[in-house]
Amino acid sequence: MKPKYPEQRIRHLEHGGHRPRRTEPQRHHGLRQLAYTSSGRLFLALTTVGLAIAMSLWQHADTTKVDGHLIMINSGARNTIDCNDGYLKLDGDKNTYAVTGHCRRLEVFGSENRVVVESAEAISVFGDSNVVGYYSGSPTIMKTGPNNTVSQRPRGH
Repeated sequence: MKPKYPEQRIRHLEHGGHRPRRTEPQRHHGLRQLAYTSSGRLFLALTTVGLAIAMSLWQHADTTKVDGHLIMINSGARNTIDCNDGYLKLDGDKNTYAVTGHCRRLEVFGSENRVVVESAEAISVFGDSNVVGYYSGSPTIMKTGPNNTVSQRPRGH
């Protein structure tokens, strides 16, 4: 039964009548479906290029090189530093650093820092609960504050 008047249509629906199917254009969902339209392909291409640039910048931002003297002040950072026979001062809390190359002097200030250095002539640690490891050499070690440790580590740890 197809009602003629709007009131009949409402009564028909109230008594369990079915609505006619709407015919809408099919919408594409998901990344795979974006490839079917030219604007989708452009979006995917720009997104891919943007991600590649971001990853490249992020990768290079994690390595810092010392040229003479470097002071790094951070909190919660993770970084790799090339000491390059320089003087390096790390200041802050809860940082994790991997220091490559040789340092003439390495100073760590703050608390709960984790530092591993290839080699250093002198290592000074000021603060609380800092852990510094070195792989080679016999550095002069100075520790000020409770629970600071400086120790030689075997390679690969």
